[in-house]
Amino acid sequence: MLAGDSTPCVLLDVRSPVKALFRFLLPSLAGALVFAFVHARREPSDNVSATTIRPARPAVETGTRALALEAATDPRGAWRRACAVADERQRFEHQLVVLEAGSDACLPELAEFAVSLPPSSERDAALRRLVGRWAIQDPAALSEWPALPELPAVVRDEAATRIVLNGDAMNRTTAIAAQWADTIGDPTARETAIAAVAREWQRADPAAAREYLQRVPGLAEARRSVLLAGLTAARPDPGD
Repeated sequence: MLAGDSTPCVLLDVRSPVKALFRFLLPSLAGALVFAFVHARREPSDNVSATTIRPARPAVETGTRALALEAATDPRGAWRRACAVADERQRFEHQLVVLEAGSDACLPELAEFAVSLPPSSERDAALRRLVGRWAIQDPAALSEWPALPELPAVVRDEAATRIVLNGDAMNRTTAIAAQWADTIGDPTARETAIAAVAREWQRADPAAAREYLQRVPGLAEARRSVLLAGLTAARPDPGD
């Protein structure tokens, strides 16, 4: 304040002009941020980045739903429709929809459709599901399928293991289970399946179980001895 002058004045720290400017602008900056925040909450649609907007595919989704419904009753017609799709990737997606949605009554035909596709992990996954369903429904018919030897080994092994280990829910005899166990290529899975067949046979016919273990090929002798000893110690179930 100057001598004789009663008007107050604002003193700026000339030694730190940046600090002084920051103190002067801080209230205005805070107000601008609050305004932007409130505006964004009121009008969110104006602040969505274009990169976060994903275009919908209603036509494709509607088409696949209709195809799935058709595959449940007419898999052959649905397959023809899927194969007629021009775009290669969309055609493959439609074909997978048919394989997934087809009814159990058409499993042999669906499996034929699947093996006609070019090899891929997606095709093999579809085959595993189809053959697994077929193994539960009719293992005898599956064993006579001409394309069975051409399937990937993992698909065949999984089908065989399912047939052997799910005897209570299967439409098959123990003899058929033994035939499937003999086809398993993976040593660990094969040994597990053989032991399961022997236990199942033991409950109904201990002599047949012993004969099976004595002649089954591809079993280490030490493991064969252990399984035979287990049959000797086992008691037939009185309820069988």
